[in-house]
Amino acid sequence: MITIKDIQTAVAKKLKDNGYTVIASEVKEGFQKPACFVDVMPVSVELQNVYSELVTDSIEISFFPSVETREELVTTAEHFKQIFLYSTIAVNDRFLSVNEITFDYEKPALVATFDLEYLQETGIDIETMPKMKHLSERVVTESNGTSADYN
Repeated sequence: MITIKDIQTAVAKKLKDNGYTVIASEVKEGFQKPACFVDVMPVSVELQNVYSELVTDSIEISFFPSVETREELVTTAEHFKQIFLYSTIAVNDRFLSVNEITFDYEKPALVATFDLEYLQETGIDIETMPKMKHLSERVVTESNGTSADYN
């Protein structure tokens, strides 16, 4: 089962692997720029059947550039597109893909937002029967009729 923490860790790892510094969300001031903040929020859970659910989580990455230039923000947006839109995100034993990424500018940060949608087990305990240890077989044949040789 995938958790919000698993997704946040996977997105942060992908950013770090691509040369970005990721700061814990609790830090709001005094951090070294350039830096990224990753925030994951659940959007919806849709029950598919008793055994599975369709989960949608929203990911928001805030990038604070070292120098506030339009060029750096545009370059970073293009890089985020390459990192997240054109490749998968490894979360636990799954590979999740992004279908759409949106960008916004909230001075002084570039904000990239995308959703991850995935199917997972519901985690409902299902009653199971104990395994059979021994199987006895008996074949019974009944003969209810006659047969004749017509040749």
